[in-house]
Amino acid sequence: MNSMKLPRIPKIKIPEENGKTAILMLVVILILVVIIVINVPKIMYIIGTTQFQLTNESISVVQCFSYQNQNGLITIVAYVQNIGKSNAVITSAYLYDENGLEIASNTSLSVKIPPGKAFPVYIQTFALTPGNFYKVSVYTEVGTYSSCELTY
Repeated sequence: MNSMKLPRIPKIKIPEENGKTAILMLVVILILVVIIVINVPKIMYIIGTTQFQLTNESISVVQCFSYQNQNGLITIVAYVQNIGKSNAVITSAYLYDENGLEIASNTSLSVKIPPGKAFPVYIQTFALTPGNFYKVSVYTEVGTYSSCELTY
């Protein structure tokens, strides 16, 4: 029987205090990772809020209504007021039915509204049902939005 000797691996001695320090550091890092993962939504909210505060942009749809011309084209009018401290540029408006489905939109807008002023935004469609509820949502170039509801 051939007996081979296995090479000996030298034992590395870690001083007890360094081992405890390494374990403690690992535990602290793990706790920090858990805290960050749990708070990601809060962190994202703070980042979004900071952007909002930097632009001082705030809008409100103060009135919305509809009218129909003789050809059957329905125009939705949303009066948007800038209640912020900086100019707001309206870039899109959407009309949703009571189930949240998009019925019509106007995405080619560039309506600049100075602070304190209100301007109309228009959406046109042929597809509204009398007696149904609809929601109009208006968006700015930085993502601020406001909505109103109307019954056709």
